[in-house]
Amino acid sequence: MSALTSESRFIDSFETRIADIDSVDIDKLHALSMSVAWPHRREDWQFLRDFGQGIAAIDEIGRILGSAMWFPYGDRFATIGMVITSPRLQANGAGQWLMGHALDQVAGRNLGLNATRAARRLFVLIRAGRIEAFSLCRRFGRGHVIGPVVASNHADAIAVVHPHAVEHAGAFLRLDTREKGGTFAGFLSRCGLPIYDIVTTMSRGDPWLPVPGRRGMHEPKTYALVSHTLG
Repeated sequence: MSALTSESRFIDSFETRIADIDSVDIDKLHALSMSVAWPHRREDWQFLRDFGQGIAAIDEIGRILGSAMWFPYGDRFATIGMVITSPRLQANGAGQWLMGHALDQVAGRNLGLNATRAARRLFVLIRAGRIEAFSLCRRFGRGHVIGPVVASNHADAIAVVHPHAVEHAGAFLRLDTREKGGTFAGFLSRCGLPIYDIVTTMSRGDPWLPVPGRRGMHEPKTYALVSHTLG
């Protein structure tokens, strides 16, 4: 095992170890995300732990200093998410140590990650007996998030998002998209959802997303993510 992924490391004067994220008190994980101003509730953490795997960095007095999770999609691909490092962890260069452990766990898989700069309801669009588009809206953070949204064109994506926007008008509503401009982004702005930040999608191994220009006219496209973590 390399020094990068050793089982423990001294940070300041405290020894810090790696633990399975399922063994960590969920209130401490919630406090960790709150410390970096992420909106995740305890319920959001539990949802992610139910569907993914992860690790946390814990010092010898029980403080959670960082986390990283991964979500396998079959044997060849996984998304990386919930990568949080406290200022103490970053200041001591230990964030790389934490990620080294996470990457060891998904070795051999192609990886995807979405990163920013710093009651469930489903709408399905059916045409001639075929599902052409769908969107999901669920409780998240300070209100609701719309995602995923999958459609083959802007018009269909707008059609399945519009009911959610109407239902939650005046309340906190979020949608994470890779669309930086165009008809869909314009529609979001008119709904009171202006661009706050831009999602940058990264891959390790085979490309996660189709090569630009190679998607067929009628092939589905993800207009909004489930979340940054799940893609």
